Amino acid sequence: MYPALATASQSPLAVAAEHWNIVGTQAAEAHANGFINGAPYNPLRASPRTILSGSFILEHQVDSQDRGSVVKKLGAKGRKWALSFHLVFVGTWFGSAVAMVMLIALRPPVFGSDGALVAYCNCVAMIDDFIIIAAAGGTWVTGTFLAWRTNWGLFKWYWVALKFISTTAMVLFGAICLGPWITETATIARSAGLDALQDARFHTTTTRSLIWGTVQTAVLAGIIFLSIFKPWGRIATRNTRQD
Repeated sequence: MYPALATASQSPLAVAAEHWNIVGTQAAEAHANGFINGAPYNPLRASPRTILSGSFILEHQVDSQDRGSVVKKLGAKGRKWALSFHLVFVGTWFGSAVAMVMLIALRPPVFGSDGALVAYCNCVAMIDDFIIIAAAGGTWVTGTFLAWRTNWGLFKWYWVALKFISTTAMVLFGAICLGPWITETATIARSAGLDALQDARFHTTTTRSLIWGTVQTAVLAGIIFLSIFKPWGRIATRNTRQD
């Protein structure tokens, strides 16, 4: 019945199963690419067997990739380790960001000496330089690694994509704007002492750091809630839209 596939060692059932698999694989490629054997694929003219077998194999391949990627790419134990480091970095980033914003907001109106003002500004700068930068970088690296090496993917789900874009934007904004503002405030205090309190540039950079530091902390809190509730579902691809 299938002369191209039949061999002396194969049973008719095995031959039929192999033929069904070949037909289904071709149909799966047609569903995905719109062509079969180089010709445009029209599902309205395809046989029911081709459509059903192709849909089944395509769905099985996609489902197998989604379910198996955690084990094949990272492994359950590896995922737990990566997630643990990610949570530590996120918690450290959020906690230090709250502490830094509170220090800036509750700055004493009067300092007794130049050293007191410098010590205060250095405390704010050290939180940013030695804790926030490392925690934010660790959060981005571990979060990206988890999405890339598991079935979540970076752009398969709306909440993951938004989380990745927001985290990247915050890391870049902190490196380009927020960090330099905090460093500039500490530099002015070290060079001018108590006279820095009369410097308009000192107050401008302090105000910017407070406003945008608060915004970043709020966005980070939103990302944490986003990771818990995972809203909006999966991003539609070309194939899912056609289906």
